[in-house]
Amino acid sequence: MIAVRAPAWPLLALVAAGCGPYLQYRAAPPAPTANGRVFVDVRDSREPKAGGTNHAEVGMQTGTFGIPDVIHVDSPTRVAETVRALVSDAARAAGVGVTEDPGAASARVVVDLQRLWCTGYSPAYKADVTASLSVLDASGRQIRVPGMPLHAEDGGMKCQRVFKHALSAFFDATRAMLSNPNVSAAFVAK
Repeated sequence: MIAVRAPAWPLLALVAAGCGPYLQYRAAPPAPTANGRVFVDVRDSREPKAGGTNHAEVGMQTGTFGIPDVIHVDSPTRVAETVRALVSDAARAAGVGVTEDPGAASARVVVDLQRLWCTGYSPAYKADVTASLSVLDASGRQIRVPGMPLHAEDGGMKCQRVFKHALSAFFDATRAMLSNPNVSAAFVAK
């Protein structure tokens, strides 16, 4: 489920997008021009005790009587789907075209998700999102831009809010990285 709220001022306002009550973020509208067409490929490589064994797990929070309780999203593919949507939205906001068809792409953006986790004890929680982003040719065989680290984090009283802020900061970092002229040159077919 992707919820999108239309902005009051399309070029100035941010829109809300994301999946489920925990994995939401603020996105920006697409840029007016598109450079290349990328296919976004997300690999969920989180560590075993932080969502790597069960991809539906995204954190731990204080449950009944102070006993830690695992935070689950509705599907084991939800995290990868959310990160794929976030990176696609960030690419569009950076002026990069996005395609759902790998055969129509001029490049492939590979996101190796290493951490997406919220933990703590009431009332203090911390969420962080860590990934590596690479740009490959359309076939996925030749590396055009080697893995570049991306990281965002936030803290607060509820994992839902903390995730929203951390994922929004991750969106901003991704958009900035994809806007870099050295990176965006790799999106055009060579």
